[in-house]
Parts: sequence; structure tokens; C-alpha cells
Amino acid sequence: MSRFGLYLIDPVYIEASVQNRSLKPPSIAKTESEVHRYHYESGTIFSIVLLATSLTFVSLSYSAEALTDLDILNFALNLEYLEANFYSCAARGKPISKHLWGKKGVHPKGCTKASLSAPAQAVAMDLYKDEETHVKFLQSAIKAAGGTPVHQPLISLGNPFAEAANAAFNTTLSPPFTPYADDVLFYHGAFIFEDVGVTAYHGAINAVSAPYLTATSGLMGTEAYHAGAIRTLLINIATEYVFPYGAPVQTIVQAISNLRAMADGTYGTPNQDDQGIINSDGSNNLVPSPSSDAIPFSRTPQQVLDIVYLGGSGKGGFFPNGMNGKIK
Repeated sequence: MSRFGLYLIDPVYIEASVQNRSLKPPSIAKTESEVHRYHYESGTIFSIVLLATSLTFVSLSYSAEALTDLDILNFALNLEYLEANFYSCAARGKPISKHLWGKKGVHPKGCTKASLSAPAQAVAMDLYKDEETHVKFLQSAIKAAGGTPVHQPLISLGNPFAEAANAAFNTTLSPPFTPYADDVLFYHGAFIFEDVGVTAYHGAINAVSAPYLTATSGLMGTEAYHAGAIRTLLINIATEYVFPYGAPVQTIVQAISNLRAMADGTYGTPNQDDQGIINSDGSNNLVPSPSSDAIPFSRTPQQVLDIVYLGGSGKGGFFPNGMNGKIK
């Protein structure tokens, strides 16, 4: 059962009634007036009211008793399976190479080729290649240490994106959110994962022994490059409106960020860690750092699980049956 949305204060309310028209809207508009103009010209009736969202998230405790370096590396491998398959599906319409799944690996659900422009397709391909390389790297590192890489668990790459968006806005969006519809929504989907990867590896650096510090810090560095690239792409269109939801990019990104902060238990506190792409003073936010040192924060394995399970206990969200390995 999902543990998101146990309590609701100041709900986001989005109401949309769209008449059936053959005219297909562009994915984004420059200004609110363009939104209204499109609605008028296409005969669309659309009203939207965005208020502050506040959900109380109840977290379960995570026991890190007797975890080994191999446990942590296999935990990271689960996350790399998720990212690699998402970008492979978006870029190529198919999962990562089957020989990388492991003997008992499972084909992901919801694998869909994204409808992308040439520049966005290049971004998706680049991220896919990096993440698949991370899968190979971690599998090799685990074997070299005398361990057995976990096989690819069941990964869901369709409905969980819609579920996450619905939780972020506390409503059922229509049409359902999908990162495969166009460039802008693909970048939002990537934003869901990339900051989590950075903070997960930052946490791992604090947990692994010396021989694995170089590997985990290097993986964190790559994820940080990815996260910075996605944030930059979103910042460049921060004030533009996203169809068919009628909200600016920065509002949707902030809702995603708030949802992740709810999952790790810091939302609404003075120490809220997760941050959107625009600061309260209107400046850009490339490095989400809750402190003044401009250093990314870290997450524990439990906090990461709460996010990728979408609040499910032991499984759910992007991992319907849970991760494989000791940390799950």
C-alpha cells in the first residue's frame, strides 16, 4: 500500500475538460496568454488552479546492520538497471542488452520509445550509453570482489511516472503523465531519477570501505554531470507552459522535488534537502544544496527506496516486486 498522501493540506486542484479536437497542441508555450490563446482557438475548455501542496509522509526505519560493500554495490546496481532501461527505452524503444540482465533477469514493463527531437534524442542516447556502462562496471566490480551481481528485477517504466505525477499534484492528471510524449516531458522524467542518483552515491561514499571510494565517487560524478545537464535543459524553459497541464515547467519540477522531499522526510522543514530548478529569489538552482557549502546532500538507502517505491513498503513504484539483494 502506498504511504504517500496519508494526510492532505492545501491540495493542488487541477480540473481539465478538453473537447475532442484534431488540433494537437505544442508541448510548451512561452506565456500564460499563449495557453489561453490555444484554448480559445482550439475550442478547449481548461481551467487550472495551483495551490501549495503539503503531504505528510510516514517513513519506515531502515536497518543498515551488517551491510557489506557488496550489498551496497548491488543496491547501486538495482538503481543502474532502472536508469539504464529508462534511457534505453526512451532512446531505442527496447531495454538494455539481455545478456546484462543476469540469468533470472526480467524484461521491464512499459518500455516505450519516446517521441523526441534530434537534440533530445541525442541526450537520451548519451544517457543510455553511460548508464548501461555503469551496469557493466558494477557487475564487473562485484564479480572481482568475489560476489554475485543481482539479476535485473522487474522494473516498471510506464504507470509509475503517472502515479508519481498524480502524487505530486494530489490529483489524477488527464491525460496521464508520460515521459515518452515529447522532449519536455522526457526531461521531467529524467529529473525524477538523476538527483536521486547523485544523492544515493553520495550516501554510498560514506558507507563503503576505502577500496570502493574511487568507484562510488566516480559514479556520483557522472550522475552529477547528468543531473546538471537535465537541470540546465529545464531551467532554459522554466517559465514556459507545459501542455496539456497548463502549468509552467518550474512549477511541475518543484512539485516533483517536493514529493521526493516528502519521501525522505524533510519536506516543509528548515532542512528540506530536495530543491527545484529556481530559487525563491528567482535565481537558477543547478546544485540542490540545503546548506551554504554548495555540496549536494546525501540520502540513505531507505530514503532512496521510499522514492523509487513511491512510498510502498518493501516494493512498489518503479520496482513492483522490490529490488534484488539485501538492501530492499
